[in-house]
Amino acid sequence: MPDRITAEINPASRRFSCAENAWRAHESELRHYIAKQVSDRHLADDLIQEAFLRAMVQGAKFCTLDDPRAWLFQVCRNLLVDHWRKHRHLDPLPDDFESTHTKETLPDEPLDDLLDCIEPNLQHLSASDQSIIRACDLNHQTVQRYADEQGLTLTAAKSRLLRARARLRESMVARCGVQFDEKQAVCCRSDSSCA
Repeated sequence: MPDRITAEINPASRRFSCAENAWRAHESELRHYIAKQVSDRHLADDLIQEAFLRAMVQGAKFCTLDDPRAWLFQVCRNLLVDHWRKHRHLDPLPDDFESTHTKETLPDEPLDDLLDCIEPNLQHLSASDQSIIRACDLNHQTVQRYADEQGLTLTAAKSRLLRARARLRESMVARCGVQFDEKQAVCCRSDSSCA
């Protein structure tokens, strides 16, 4: 009876009752979970308090949750991840990092071998295919800029570029014997001459 009187006097108490009940039921296991993840007791208390506040902010929406316990644990996990991201310790790179990790130490890309194959195969494509591939792929122009210059929408320009690349690929496979690995990356070429 006193709870009903309180609810009638203060309708806000009804709004928070689901969250409060769930919190009381699961606070100790939430506290234990967070305490295992962080070594600082004060930090654990802060994270627990933040989880409680997030539950309270939900208000009446908290009552519609299928599994309040799972929701509370997910909030705690998210708070932990946010904390770890903000306080992640990053070691500086060594001074000689750049000199020990240069392109000379990397294997030659199979694409380097295809440079002499691209231009002859472009000649077999339509003028619009040649234009978009030269602009966007060879001259590194953005697709948006190309679309603006040609009076196209960005979506139309992207579609045109994808179709042109597919036709260039088909031409290079047929004329140069270009082969692809299981990830569809260029792996080799069976013919050293392209025409």
